[in-house]
Formats: sequence, C-alpha cells, structure tokens
Amino acid sequence: MAKWLMAIAAFYLHSLTCSAGQEVDYEATRGISPKSEKIDNFLLEKLHPLVRREIIPGFVYTIVEGGEVAISRGIGYSDLAAGEPIDPDLSLMRVGSITKSFTALAIHQLVDEGKIDLDEDANSYLSSEYIPDTYDKPVTVRDLLTHMAGFDGNISGASVTSNADIAVEDGWMSRQFIRLQPAGELMAYDNTAYAALGQILVDQTGKSYRQVLEERIFKPLGMNKTTVGIPDPRAEEAAGCYDRASGDLKPCKHELLKETYQAAGDASTTATDMSRFLLALLNEGELLGTRIISRIQFAKFRTPAFKLHPETAGIGMGSYETGPPGHGVFGHSGGIRGGSSLYLVLPEHNIAVFLAINASVSDDFDTTLSGLLSMALAPSTPDNLDPGDLATFELPAEIPALFYKVRQGPETFTSCPHDLEGNYQYIRAAMYSSIAIRLLGPLAMSPIVVKRETEDSWTIADKGPYEEVDTCLFRLRGRSYADGEIATLVGFNKTDSGVLVGGGHPLAGWSKLSWHASPVISVLPYFLSIVILVFLGVVYMSAPARLSSAFLYGGIGAVLLLTGLLLEMEYHTPVYQYGGQIIPLLLWRAVLHAGLLLLVVSTVKGVQALFGPDGSVLYRFFLVVLVVSSMIALTLSFYWGLVGNFSG
Repeated sequence: MAKWLMAIAAFYLHSLTCSAGQEVDYEATRGISPKSEKIDNFLLEKLHPLVRREIIPGFVYTIVEGGEVAISRGIGYSDLAAGEPIDPDLSLMRVGSITKSFTALAIHQLVDEGKIDLDEDANSYLSSEYIPDTYDKPVTVRDLLTHMAGFDGNISGASVTSNADIAVEDGWMSRQFIRLQPAGELMAYDNTAYAALGQILVDQTGKSYRQVLEERIFKPLGMNKTTVGIPDPRAEEAAGCYDRASGDLKPCKHELLKETYQAAGDASTTATDMSRFLLALLNEGELLGTRIISRIQFAKFRTPAFKLHPETAGIGMGSYETGPPGHGVFGHSGGIRGGSSLYLVLPEHNIAVFLAINASVSDDFDTTLSGLLSMALAPSTPDNLDPGDLATFELPAEIPALFYKVRQGPETFTSCPHDLEGNYQYIRAAMYSSIAIRLLGPLAMSPIVVKRETEDSWTIADKGPYEEVDTCLFRLRGRSYADGEIATLVGFNKTDSGVLVGGGHPLAGWSKLSWHASPVISVLPYFLSIVILVFLGVVYMSAPARLSSAFLYGGIGAVLLLTGLLLEMEYHTPVYQYGGQIIPLLLWRAVLHAGLLLLVVSTVKGVQALFGPDGSVLYRFFLVVLVVSSMIALTLSFYWGLVGNFSG
C-alpha cells in the first residue's frame, strides 16, 4: 500500500495547474520538454483568445509524456455569471463520445476473459434485448465496435435532462435496433451500436453500466472522480453547460442519456483523471503495474479496422486514427450539450493530450416533421464557431501536424479506375428509418460534388484544387493538416458490395448517389403528384356528373395518402420507436394504405375512361395527368418502402 501511495504522490507532483480565468503563467512550462511545450503553447494560442472574446467560457487540458504528467491547465470559467474558475482537478467535464473508448475497453476485457468472441452474433450476448435478423448476416460484436452494424442513426429520443428519466423498460432498446444496411459493409458512425455494446456489458455482468465502468476502468486506473452521467449528489461538480447554437454563448441544461445509450456518450471526467487514462494508453493498457487490457486486445482497440482508402486515416475498435496516416496517432472526440472534447495519443513521441471545453453547438436534432421544419425555419448563424468542430475535425489534424507532415505519394501510380465524378452524400445521413429525414433530407442537404476540372485538378466537396497523388488518393494542393484540414487527404474505394465510398476520414465518409436518389427524381415528383391528385379531386367535386369517378378516387386516395404520410413523418419516432405504441402506428398506416388502394382504383378507372368513347381532348388530357400522377405516387410509395409496411 505504501508503495502504491508513493507512486500516486509522485504522479501528481508532475501536474502543473494554471489558475482558471487568469493570464497564463508561462513560468510554469519551463520544466517540461520541448514536445509538451509545443502542444501547450499551441493550445494556449488557439483557445485562450476564444475565452477572452467570450466565444467559449473555458477549457481544461492535460498533456502527459514519458510516463508522467507534463502539465494540466484550466483557463476560463466553469460558471460565467458567478465568476467560478474552471479547474482541471475538480471540474467535472462532459466528454460525450469519449465514453465509447471506455465502453470498448470493457468489451475487450470480456474478450480477454473468454466471455465474448468478436466474430460471434451479438445476440448471443444479449439476454434482455434482441437485434432483428433483417439480413442473412448477423451483427457481430466486431461490427458494433467498428460502427459497421448498419443501424438507424436516429437517437433524437435518447436524451433527457433528469436522472429520474434515464431508466427504460425491457424491449425499448430492441426497438432502436433498426437495421438499414447489411452488417460489415459500410462504416457509419453509430451511437446505437455502442448502446448495444453497453447492453452486452450489462447483460454479461449483471451490473449497471456505471458499475461496470467503475469496477473495470475507473477504479483500477485511479480515475476516482470519473463517472457516468451526472449523479444528483455531484451536480455541483459539473462544469457549467453553455451552448452557442444561437451564435452567442448562453447557459444550457446538461443533457443526460438514457440507459443503455450511456455507453455511447454519457461519461463525465476531470482533466486530472484523464491524465491517468492517457498514461495507461501510452503504456498499451497498463498504469503503475495495473493492466486493464491485454496487449493483443489493445492493438485491436487502437489499430484501424476500416479505412475509406488504404492511405487515409481509419477507425479501430474503440478509437480512431487521426492526423497524417501511417504514424499510429489515435484517439477519440466527444460532443454532448455543453461539452466538446478529445484525446489524442502519439505513441511515436510518447506523448498524449486531453482537452475539454464546456460549450457546444447543440441543434437538438429532431427527426419529426415539426422538428425538421423548426430547424429549417430557425435563423441561421453564419460563421458561428462550433467547439465540437474544433474537437472533432480541426485539433485532431492540427496537433499531430506539429510533429508530422503529409507524406509524399509515389512517383508513379495507376490513376483511379472508378468513375469518381458525381454527387455523394454522407453515409450516416442516408441511414435513417425516419421517412421525414429520408424525404426531406435530400431537399435540405446539398450533395457533395466531386468534379474533375482539368487533367490533374479536381474539386471535391467545394474545395480544391485536389491532385491525385496515389491511386484513388487526392491531396489538397497547398494545404496541410496544420491548417486544420482533416480533408487534406481524400481517398475513394469500392466496397465488396460495389458501393463507391470516399472522404478524408471514416467519421464523415461519403457514398456515391445513384441517379434515382436525386430529389428531382424521387422526392419532388412524389409530393407534386399527390398535390395534382388532390386538385383533380376538387375539380371533380365541381362537376361530378360530367367527369369520371377516377378523379374522385384519385383525390380521396391522395388525401388519405398524404394524411398517413404526414402522421408517419410526425409521430413514428416519438410514438412508436421511443413510445412503443403499436395501435396508433397501425391506424395511420391503415389510412396510408387505404389511400394507396384508392390510387390503384383511380388508375384502373382512369385508363378505362381514357380508352372509352366519350370525352374531349382536354378531358382526356386530364385523364392522362390523373393516371400518370397516380402511377408516380404508387411507384414512389414503393420506392420509399411505404407499401406493405404495417409495423416497425
């Protein structure tokens, strides 16, 4: 015990703290190495002015090097109104998806113990919930860890603001396991996959998720202040929640995640605790003689298992590669309301850093029709600095760039054999079960355009010029990771299923759009055909004796279809997916299908009238419009998966 206490004391003696809200004491950095000082100076120069300008309230960070804490700092405020300083030792920071690294390490521990096989069906380890067999290939634990389970991306109902509301009933998680892609084919950042891993931890240990992490990660590493969520007795320790969604810094209420979505992003920690975690990562899973994971599983945790291109950054089983590829830099970022954070580990330099800002830009993404309309009508905030973008895209590129440069490509290589030009979309954006997102999303989001301008110059995602430096690998000319460009390198590849994917990092990968995915083909004609049918129905009501009943059936069918569609767009997520109410779902889908049935009748009667003996040229023209509109509405209802779907 004495040896353990002495080791802890020696550990903390290396922690140098700068008082929050004060000017930085540069004297405190004189004893640290040039490498740590380089990161320290960079973070101060980049972030301290943001505090002074009240763009962010405060931030903490810690840098560890060579088995010791080099420096810990707190700059700014935990509570602006009270003038309470932010403290790297005491302020409990919300770290969002950094929680995924904790979750993954606990899963790897169960693998070490022989309780889990990474390539086994995840259902084998779930006792209270079930992942549906939508496709022939089951979802494995490996698929969950690497974000390749193919789940629905909707988590709009997974957050609450009170600990009294975090519990969920049995079967609730099963309704979230909506599979939209075969497992193992496409990587799309997946909170639900990590929720499934959290449920596996609960089911396999018989303990709550918080207990699992405390016993397996936090206590063994001496992370004594780290917890899951914000327990009510510790609410005063949490750094203040601030949000910049309006463009100004405003207080907010901390967001908590429901069980077991906690496993995807609900941890709270201090910079001092995270320094211990970083030291363990630098030592391949061991701290002060305590090993929390085998070296074999640690390699799987940090080594990329999926890449958009062999020469771009990749994602591992619990962390992801960042910075110029090929140097083994890994880490994770996190974002939740009132918190933006990241950790980075640079093994070649034996140095690691953790940063947390107590601010975010939270849009409270709502997948209902009214939620999407509210977002669309909300005033825009151009040039609004997002702390989450700093933590996820800019700093993970800029910090490694202090030590590495983008490598040069080979002198000779084969040009990319794929047809790269065209429109792309974010893979995650395409994977939503919500019909509101699927229908309205293409109207709101501009596609990512890849265009060849000249023989050796490309424009990609409105940036350029890019030049091909290796087969299907493009570099942004004149830019580097030091500019905060995670898209300095963009690669393209074809999956085994033939999908062309690309991007600078799998966190924000793209897939090429098919011709029919354009809203001009699959969305606008759908709504236009319904409106036309309603109009023709109204015309029929003005002269029923002279017009075919096909117009009446078409008009009523269109009204019922639109009614069912609007109810589906507004209520599927809150009423069924999160509320579990099946009867309202069946009712509005019955209305929708009644409308589709009447459109079939309208089409048949319209064709019969069209080939009948009576009618003027104008009358027949309207019949053609009726039949075509009905067929378009029916065809696109099939296209959007609305036909025959009465549940789920």
